[in-house]
Amino acid sequence: MPLIYLLILALVQGLTEFLPVSSSAHLILLPSLMGAEDQGLALDVAVHVGTLFAVILYFRKDVASALRGALDVLRGNVKTDDAKLAILLVIATIPVVIVGLILKVTGLADAMRSIAVIGWAMLGFGVVLYWTDQQGKATKQMRDWTMREAVILGLWQTLALIPGTSRSGATISG
Repeated sequence: MPLIYLLILALVQGLTEFLPVSSSAHLILLPSLMGAEDQGLALDVAVHVGTLFAVILYFRKDVASALRGALDVLRGNVKTDDAKLAILLVIATIPVVIVGLILKVTGLADAMRSIAVIGWAMLGFGVVLYWTDQQGKATKQMRDWTMREAVILGLWQTLALIPGTSRSGATISG
């Protein structure tokens, strides 16, 4: 794969990841627009890992808090705010890991990499994002996050496994 194509993929990922649009969908649509072969899920994951490093850097104070909390939990101290954050992050991650594994094992992850799925998901979740933007004007602090909300957020994140669904849009909606 030419280096210029990899750079374009990285640029598309970087520009779309933090907007309430699906960066994964854009990565899938890019080869169609450029007349290239689909780069596949492995390369999509690779550019997402790059984004993960950028997020960790940007949110380094929150990441440090979660890591301190994980250490607190390992030491048996689950009463700190940092420990609560670490536990709730793990809980919110469980649904997406389970559903992601199911999609991978069953082959549905590859089957969903179609323009039709992307188009319908973008339309559907665009409506959901609009509706939640109109209805939910509340903001929440991390310290107010509950176990129930972590599970709900985790379930919303599973929807973001559908290409065309924005992770940030699903999180905002959740």
